[in-house]
Amino acid sequence: MVQPSHHMAAASCDIAERIPLVDLVLQVRDARIPLSSEFDQLRNHTPLLKRIILFNKMDLANPSQLKDRMKYFKQNNRVSYGVNAHNNESIQQLLNFLQAQVRKLKKADHCHTTTILLVGIPNVGKSAVANSLH
Repeated sequence: MVQPSHHMAAASCDIAERIPLVDLVLQVRDARIPLSSEFDQLRNHTPLLKRIILFNKMDLANPSQLKDRMKYFKQNNRVSYGVNAHNNESIQQLLNFLQAQVRKLKKADHCHTTTILLVGIPNVGKSAVANSLH
């Protein structure tokens, strides 16, 4: 079994501390391997956690398989969205989607500022998503 490095363990602790403080968790997964690229640490958190599963690299995935995966998540009351972090139009559509989700949160929770936590395993494209959104 591979032991996590010190900085990975520290990051996991930081995430665990921050999850209760955020309004929305954006979990980035690789669209080509959506189940095996799950961020396991979220399994331990309440299903009420407001979470969006973001399938990155959708341009590299099989479109029919991705559609089936997204349908599966929708049937299980999970919000999912596909994006190509290196495509400006795809990022603009993601921003519009996120803004709609934030409006729903504000309407339901009457909050003024929304905090989003971006998480995912290595190499799913978290940095590409973050840089493109920036």
